[in-house]
Amino acid sequence: MLVSVVRVAVAVLLQVWLTAACYVRTFGRTPKSPGTLLISNHAHDLDGIAVPSRLVLEAPLFGRHRFVASRRLFEPGFLTTRFPSLTPWISRLDMSSFFRAMGALPLENEPLYRPIASYAHEIRLHFGNRTVGEVFSENVAEALSVSSDTAIDEIWSPPKIRKAQTPIGPTALREPFRSELRRALRRDVEAQLAAIVQELKSGCIVYLTPEGRLTRDGRLCRFREAFERLVREASACHLAAIAYDPFARRRLSVYVRFVPLPPDADPAVALRCARPVTVGQLLADWLADRPSSPFTGEEAARAVIERLSALPKSAFIVPELCRNPNRVVLRALAAMTARGFLVRRSGMFARSESSTDRRFPHVTDIWAYQRNAFRETLDALTALSATP
Repeated sequence: MLVSVVRVAVAVLLQVWLTAACYVRTFGRTPKSPGTLLISNHAHDLDGIAVPSRLVLEAPLFGRHRFVASRRLFEPGFLTTRFPSLTPWISRLDMSSFFRAMGALPLENEPLYRPIASYAHEIRLHFGNRTVGEVFSENVAEALSVSSDTAIDEIWSPPKIRKAQTPIGPTALREPFRSELRRALRRDVEAQLAAIVQELKSGCIVYLTPEGRLTRDGRLCRFREAFERLVREASACHLAAIAYDPFARRRLSVYVRFVPLPPDADPAVALRCARPVTVGQLLADWLADRPSSPFTGEEAARAVIERLSALPKSAFIVPELCRNPNRVVLRALAAMTARGFLVRRSGMFARSESSTDRRFPHVTDIWAYQRNAFRETLDALTALSATP
């Protein structure tokens, strides 16, 4: 009972923070059928906050929700990648017990290319506190700026843990550790999948991002093989199609649409089709063909309206964009100017040289990111509507 109360309290806090930090809108009904697998596209770390907390708050007494998360979340030092300013206090913090209590289930999503700290954590669990030189090749010690006789445990000290988040492949491990960890990986992944299947069979609703990694260009990544096994074991599959719009407002706009997976539909195609179409996507698509040409607000509004009218009828457009596209476009242009994506001179707008957004640290070109998401959704909808 106490765990359920804490879980609801955490969900409330997350929703309050998310609402304060972002503009959030959800559409559709969350799944309620026992044994349902809920999947979403993986576009931002906020996926793991917006969807799980919503599920918990919509059925606080049900309490039968589980959330598949990267195994990294269950390793000490991981939180320093999300809260670097707190590194001196959280470099050794292990939150795995807390995350499990909150309903999270670990799944390895980086089997071959993991942070140094991840390999070191596993070595320490299986073989004790060895030295860096015993376990890793020379270039790892150089990357950490330590000597080869430094104990692995020192990797989690505040000066080193950030460097220890550098990804490496298994070839950077010395034998016999490389072979032992390869065998342990197979056992661990099988055990993790078995635990998730057991939760589905026991009637839990399980949330999963089947891509296993964040998209860097706005397009869906390939679904991991584990998804095929899990969807076969589920009683039903439901979609949480997510669109992020960094252009619509000063705050990041987050749109989450819950829909059942249509019978016999390809889950990846259905997820592309179900994603909300946003004003930022349409503006990015239009401006991609005129990267340096100045334009007026009226021209931008006309371009967005033209694209809206050409969308297939099955497209899900953010409702406020349908109701008043002119107003939404002008608000977006003002927000884009304020955030430095556009410059305004003599009543005309033009794209600035800025193509990154600190809210998307994994994305190198936020304009292409938005356009790719729109084009992928449009292509999927068009292909689906052409299918007899």
